[in-house]
Amino acid sequence: MPKPMINAEDFKLQESLGKIKHIIIVMSGKGGVGKSTVSSNIAMALSMKGYQTGIMDVDITGPNIPKMFGVEYEQLDVQDESLIPVLVPPSLKVISMEFLLPNKDSAIVWRGPVKGTAIRQFIEDVKWGDLDYLV
Repeated sequence: MPKPMINAEDFKLQESLGKIKHIIIVMSGKGGVGKSTVSSNIAMALSMKGYQTGIMDVDITGPNIPKMFGVEYEQLDVQDESLIPVLVPPSLKVISMEFLLPNKDSAIVWRGPVKGTAIRQFIEDVKWGDLDYLV
């Protein structure tokens, strides 16, 4: 049986995911339960153990990860049409919706499919490099 054809968008997603060994998802349907705290602690612990680790903050209504790591005023760099994550020592790569907001007090009101597209773009369009873990 022939393999199904993969369109260019799906190929780019698969190529990006192929560089990530493990993905840890921290989620809840309720706000204010500590998702950002748990995520940041997991990511930093893995990074301190020597694992190549990235953390993706996709909280569009109140991104807190940059503040937790003291990088809320950092600017993203672009290289070869890819976003370069902010580096937090020792080797944690951070990407957040906050870095894309024109003003730190700005709010984004997105639902379902648009939010899913943003998450996909963070996987595809961020130059993560090879990661052991993406939280």
